[in-house]
Amino acid sequence: MLQGLFILLLCQLLGELLMMAINAPIPGPVAGMLILLVG
Repeated sequence: MLQGLFILLLCQLLGELLMMAINAPIPGPVAGMLILLVG
């Protein structure tokens, strides 16, 4: 369970960083969930 929570938070962080880097209008956690879905 702890590993799943860590993966979820890591994907949200990656999404947030990616959206800040490319200045996209998509919220970071949404991009993180897409990263989780694809990966």
